[in-house]
Amino acid sequence: KGWELQRLQQGPVTGTAGTCLTAGGVVESVLFPREVKKYLAHSRSALKRVRQAQARRERNRATISAVRTAIRRFKDAAGGQDLEVTDRAFRRAMRLLDRAAARGYLHKNAAARRKSRLSVAMASRQGQQ
Repeated sequence: KGWELQRLQQGPVTGTAGTCLTAGGVVESVLFPREVKKYLAHSRSALKRVRQAQARRERNRATISAVRTAIRRFKDAAGGQDLEVTDRAFRRAMRLLDRAAARGYLHKNAAARRKSRLSVAMASRQGQQ
């Protein structure tokens, strides 16, 4: 427990993605100072796994959010008149879906299904012109 005492004397150590790690596995949110979570992890390696999992979770959420935003922007653009804007939004959504599937943020079949639906929407949009 000596390293925990040293860690407490040094003050909180900033971790990844808006958290502070204090001794004993207490993770305090920098964005929400009142929010304190006590984890069951006690060993140094388990605390590290908690930090890694939290960083991964936030990275996954950001990537999936970007994909959803790109799909929404394509749908908004598809309702408009400008085919060039629609095509640009379509290509961006496809690129983000491919990247998310390649990096494991989305299952490859889920990405393929979404791409297929976007392709059908794009084809019908081009058929209207």
